[in-house]
Amino acid sequence: MRSMKARKLIVGVLAALVSVSPAFAAPAKTRELYAADPGEGRVYKLEPGRKTELGFELHEVKSGGETRYYWAALDPNATDEALPESGVAFFAPDGRQSALLPLQGGFDGACVAASPDAARFVLSVPDGEAGRVNRVYDFAQMKPLTSVRGSIVDWGGPVWVDERRFVYTSFDDAKMKKPGLEGAEAGYLSVRLFDADSRRSQTLKAATPTDEYAMMGYCDGFVTMAHYYVDDASQWAAGGPEENGALRSERTYCWLPGWKPGEWWRTPKAVFSVDAENGRVFAGEGRERREYAVELRQGQFPDAFSPFDDEAVRVDYYWFVAGGEGDPAGEIPVLYVFTLSQDNAEADDPALTAAFFVGEPERIRDVGISPKGERLIVAVGEEGSQVRDLELYRLSYYEHEAFCHLATLRPAYGAFYWFDPWRAVYSALNLEADLQSGREPGYALDVRVYDSAVGEDYRITESSTLDSYQAVGLSEDGDIEMEQISVPDLADWKDPGRERRTRLKGRMPAAG
Repeated sequence: MRSMKARKLIVGVLAALVSVSPAFAAPAKTRELYAADPGEGRVYKLEPGRKTELGFELHEVKSGGETRYYWAALDPNATDEALPESGVAFFAPDGRQSALLPLQGGFDGACVAASPDAARFVLSVPDGEAGRVNRVYDFAQMKPLTSVRGSIVDWGGPVWVDERRFVYTSFDDAKMKKPGLEGAEAGYLSVRLFDADSRRSQTLKAATPTDEYAMMGYCDGFVTMAHYYVDDASQWAAGGPEENGALRSERTYCWLPGWKPGEWWRTPKAVFSVDAENGRVFAGEGRERREYAVELRQGQFPDAFSPFDDEAVRVDYYWFVAGGEGDPAGEIPVLYVFTLSQDNAEADDPALTAAFFVGEPERIRDVGISPKGERLIVAVGEEGSQVRDLELYRLSYYEHEAFCHLATLRPAYGAFYWFDPWRAVYSALNLEADLQSGREPGYALDVRVYDSAVGEDYRITESSTLDSYQAVGLSEDGDIEMEQISVPDLADWKDPGRERRTRLKGRMPAAG
């Protein structure tokens, strides 16, 4: 599926595009003309006794964590080699050619967008100055099923929201045109949802004379998009974002119709955005945007497998809770997570990454995201207490899988530490070792490691009524840093001065 990293929208270039009308043909029923090397990411032309590298980009399609196939656009204008057939080639996981869809044009910008189950795909090909043809195929039969026209700005093609529907940007210059502009620049962009089964399309965000929207992606119930707007329709004619001071833009989103992750869910009424520089939250869009009074919390995670990778790009994340009884933002409390990668200089606003119901928002103490953005922990507990429930979720920031709750780690105590994208180190109360101290934690602690990739919880230490172990950090050599707290006699726990503290290192268990 599409990465959660928002695609960059190219605006103001429509008039410069060359008019191309794609010609689709039936799959070529010929011998294998091409082969791929998935390990090296290369595509080859096959000839008797030899193979020639072509330099085309090889794209992987995964579903359920497994590679289903690869594809490559074979553009005769992008190679010095003579091609026996041009079009879009498909390859099995072992690199053998499985099909080829011939094209007679539209190579520059042609792409494949696969459904979540990889059973269908959209072959999206530029058509004219401003349009795209999004043709839906059955993968097993390589048979075209239906098609819908979209906008050229969807460079990566449409984005599937489930096995039958996808979102895309539409272009319309028939219902209304921007004053003072001609050709491709005169039309408006809207965001639409297409159902490949019913072959019907519905508008999610409609353009107005002063507003237009371009799809950027989808994640767990919400469609992200770019919103471009002016105060008066005549201001469109002054040019694109760089030269037009009246043209403004923002990231925004809308909820997918009918999305309902649980019976408790009520679609939020407000759409939020985050001003990261000033630490503010806003409700509403564009000219209707108003500040929403809520505490905005911030964290960071590395775009790498290790938290100690000094060369990793840091991703800032921001979170807050909005909604609840009597709140105009919505009927239920929702935790919103926005992210902003530090290497994305063009992204002025953090993008919504996750939004989910929380039952007791007043008890949320912290939110932590693992390296690579694979997992998220919400630490829940009473104010003034270090006893926690750690609610663990699958986030999948890059290679997206559905957001879901994976586990509750309880009773935990104090801080937790991410070792890699899937494993968290934390301290847990040993309820069989009551210290009778009259103060927190009240029970002996053990250091534990939870591996969310396999759902296993590993106990690193063996505490007793005389020995307690607490995780205090991680070392760069891959060890767990912890503190052993011991006393000579059980009654000594009532006197902190009798405690003896020793720094230890524990070995991280092998990944599941």
